[in-house]
Amino acid sequence: MVTLTVEYNRNRRQARLSISDVGAAWSDIRQACHDRSSEVQEDGPLSISMPWWTFLKARAAISFYVGRHSLAVQFDAESRSLLEKSKSRADVYHRAASAIPVLEVNLKDRLNAVGFTRELTDRQLRNVRKLVAMDSGATFSVPGAGKTSEALAFYFYKRTDDTRLVIVCPKNAFAVWEEQLRECVRDFTGKVVRLIGGEQNIRGLIAEDPAVCLITYQQLPIVVTLIAEYLAGRRCFMFVDESHKMKRGADGVWASALLNVAHLTEHKLVLSGTPMPQSPGDLVAQFQFLFPEVQADGDTVSSLMKPVYVRTTKNELGIPKLERYKIQFPLTS
Repeated sequence: MVTLTVEYNRNRRQARLSISDVGAAWSDIRQACHDRSSEVQEDGPLSISMPWWTFLKARAAISFYVGRHSLAVQFDAESRSLLEKSKSRADVYHRAASAIPVLEVNLKDRLNAVGFTRELTDRQLRNVRKLVAMDSGATFSVPGAGKTSEALAFYFYKRTDDTRLVIVCPKNAFAVWEEQLRECVRDFTGKVVRLIGGEQNIRGLIAEDPAVCLITYQQLPIVVTLIAEYLAGRRCFMFVDESHKMKRGADGVWASALLNVAHLTEHKLVLSGTPMPQSPGDLVAQFQFLFPEVQADGDTVSSLMKPVYVRTTKNELGIPKLERYKIQFPLTS
């Protein structure tokens, strides 16, 4: 019997597929993987490699061809373990989509107990009550609504002493996050570091095991292996601020780096005031980062994202509608 072997390369965070015999089955499987990502690599006539998240995306098609061609399938220990986690996390999405917001009194009690001192507004309380009922989610509130405070409330509600947080954001947002951390939890003594200065400097910074790491979109792809090691070795949360910047998905360097580490952490948030600046398709990479085990495309992503995001609107903040005036000026000769 022809055997398909699936292995996980931890260093490269890749799935490697190989087969014992060339034939129609291998042609179908290779094509299915190539159709779903440009990051599939040909290792030889009988093997291909791809990012783990790409393998998850192609898993249903691979399973179909395994059944059609009656293949035997063999997994190494790591790929089997990751697949078991993937199945569990797929259920996490369905639980999140039907999650009931926690009671306000329970939320406040928990935040008070961990020293969260910022007074949340009614709208923020509403949003955080929903977010903390899920393992991962999105806050798409308009600018000025307090997305950072909501995210930190989510983090401190769920964190334990051994929890770490990695925040991916524009460089000009570093100071905002640092300031908000101190505003939200004045007695927070965890070390907060900016992961800047190149690979060697960042290696030294994360070796100190900081509580909170801040890194830019531009820096992440350069040190993605270091970040992957950091995430894999700890109980980590990961927040992506201004998450619409990853809208290009696998075709974009920033999004590709984020998607390649998405399976290494269970608690994630994406934050954006303009989550789909051009079309609903802009949401696909953001959703895949949150739930890489759930299939999504431009047609389905809006309905999939709907139950797992919160939003405060301009009307709720009392922001007046933009008024436009047309003023004509005669052209002079």
